[in-house]
Amino acid sequence: MTYTIIAFIIIAFLALFSFPYIKSYRFRKQQREEKERIKESKYQIEKSKIKVYGEQINKETRENRK
Repeated sequence: MTYTIIAFIIIAFLALFSFPYIKSYRFRKQQREEKERIKESKYQIEKSKIKVYGEQINKETRENRK
């Protein structure tokens, strides 16, 4: 009977310490994913800015050559 109580206490302590670890792991994973989304959106914004700038230069060049 004492072995079952000791085993239960050990399992309880492991559970108490594992829950904060799991929560922090999920939080860090969520932060990483958010950073990745922000990085990707910044890349897309820069890409569209470059495209607009290139089109503007093409338009100006076409107008100058007419």
